[in-house]
Amino acid sequence: KAGGMFRLAKLNTDNERVASQALEVQALPTVFGIRDGKIVNSFQGMPRSEDMMRNFMMGLFGAAEFDPPVSTEKKKEYAALSAKLAKVAGASSFPFSARERLQTLTSSRLDELVGAHGGD
Repeated sequence: KAGGMFRLAKLNTDNERVASQALEVQALPTVFGIRDGKIVNSFQGMPRSEDMMRNFMMGLFGAAEFDPPVSTEKKKEYAALSAKLAKVAGASSFPFSARERLQTLTSSRLDELVGAHGGD
């Protein structure tokens, strides 16, 4: 119905505990509305009605205001969750093997620097 204007992604909270903890998921399902890489609204549980879901989607598209409006407190909460999500996403896009190689290389270079300057 949306003509490809949005993407629905499912996260298995059992397999992706780091992401679900970063998003503070407390109930299933939890649906986050993300626009321009930032969480702008959410709801927990099944949608109460088709109208509720339509309003949620129209708010995401910017075609209508969310009803009820997103409070200032919720906006701050969503900004913090967005930052956590970005951090988790950034870490997950850097493969473990590459992180391990970087850590090993960094440690050896630090050891070399310490040795070169007469440190212990």
